[in-house]
Amino acid sequence: MGNPRFIAAPMVQQSDLAFRLLVRRHGCDLAFTQMLHSRNFVNSAKFRKQNWDPLPCAPGEVTSLDASAGLPFDRPLIAQFAGDDPDVVVKAASYVKDQDVDAVDLNLGCPQAIARKGHYGAFLLREPLLVEALVKGMVANLTVPVTVKMRVLEEGPDATIEFAKMIEACGASMLTLHGRTLKQNKNYCGSTDMDTIRRVNAALAIPVVANGGVETTLDALRILRFTGCAAVMSSEALLENPALFCPKAVTVAQRRLEKALATQAEAAEAEKSRSRGGDQHESLPPNSISSSSSSSGGGSSVVPSGGGIGDGLDAYFNDDGGDDEDGEAAVGGELSERMGRWGIRLQQERQQQQELSQQSPGHAGEPDNPVPQEKKEEKEEAQQQQQRQKQRQWERGVAARQLSFAREYVEIATEFPPSAKDVATSTSQVRSHVFKFLHCLLDINTDMRDALVRAGDNEDIFHVVDELCARYALPTRAQAASAEELRASPWAASSLVAQHGETAEGRDLASSTSGIQGLERARGIGGTGGHKKDF
Repeated sequence: MGNPRFIAAPMVQQSDLAFRLLVRRHGCDLAFTQMLHSRNFVNSAKFRKQNWDPLPCAPGEVTSLDASAGLPFDRPLIAQFAGDDPDVVVKAASYVKDQDVDAVDLNLGCPQAIARKGHYGAFLLREPLLVEALVKGMVANLTVPVTVKMRVLEEGPDATIEFAKMIEACGASMLTLHGRTLKQNKNYCGSTDMDTIRRVNAALAIPVVANGGVETTLDALRILRFTGCAAVMSSEALLENPALFCPKAVTVAQRRLEKALATQAEAAEAEKSRSRGGDQHESLPPNSISSSSSSSGGGSSVVPSGGGIGDGLDAYFNDDGGDDEDGEAAVGGELSERMGRWGIRLQQERQQQQELSQQSPGHAGEPDNPVPQEKKEEKEEAQQQQQRQKQRQWERGVAARQLSFAREYVEIATEFPPSAKDVATSTSQVRSHVFKFLHCLLDINTDMRDALVRAGDNEDIFHVVDELCARYALPTRAQAASAEELRASPWAASSLVAQHGETAEGRDLASSTSGIQGLERARGIGGTGGHKKDF
């Protein structure tokens, strides 16, 4: 499968063909189908038609969309099945033609109540003999490789390692390990258990994929380095930012990681020198790249950096390498740090800025000859005006990126509509993706959110996207602007230059092409911890 490093996870009602093509266009090396219930897949031709969506063309045949994107077809692709009967799972997987997929995956990771009721997913981790029969049956009867996706066991790292070894001994070709247990909900349990993933990877000969805790590109590189895994998998972060793994974002995140590692090494050396010299000063706080105790109990985790929807915006910049005359474009990176995690909205940032602007200046350390009140007010007004300008500029940059993803996805979904029983259901699936792309804008433009809810077809969704483009002074479809042209705003290019300076390297990055082009060059940078196993 070409030794993939960045993988799109299987997501129910989300990993449709159009979305897979979108994330591949922006850097994903490998994609999974959504989880397919094996018994329903066997018993219902209607279920197969509505839920199985390989690219409708033979290998080598190129559609108009593929030609423009440079993608020959939807590969490599892994189809994931869930079930508890070895014969049924094998029969379901047998419906998947060899030329449509590169492997078949067994779902041992779903923690939802429906999986408990249906006796599949992560609930089978409590029955190792059944899992052994499932994997052995699939390996013996299928003509494609068999992979497994599972969670960390509640009994701890040692039990997880033994379970993973059993899966490997049954003939599985790859293991994806989610760093949370069956009972752990990501919204309440804190960080993922990356230390257990690292130990499992070290114990197995087959490739191990790290899953969980990936919200930014930098998170992905940290996890690859810490665990030594062959690849990293993301799910919900890709739903909001399909370009999470684009080569430009990877390049910029790699530079940040190397800089943070160098800073950590310098701090450690300085502390060692102070210790030798008998200096009693306090040591520096641990760098966020180091492992720390997981709040879920016992393991170590890679602590993610603060990053919001603006995180990585400066990595998805214009391709023309424009100049940054006054440095204001760097506000994208600054505000992304203050925005916090992905759930914090632009509206909250506006409120924070308003509160800051209303605060009176402190009196401590005032000069003996204070500035006249009128001049002080003029200066404060100028500063506030500058901040408002930066805020609008940053919002426009975020809007350009997110709206370009929405437009691009709807264009792909129009050519390859989701497999559904009717137009309304198909439109609902498309609308679901667009909501995730645009949630930060729809929280502010509530009338457009209502319009998207009422959208009856893809043209209605396009209309919502175009109306939002107009509100942010961005090009619409009527202006013959492609998604790439919409995304490639001058602000984004100058933001990169502002962050990395007027250097040859910065110019090379700003002029490099986006999407999948240049992927190998961007990922050839060292420092992420190589792996010993090939796919």
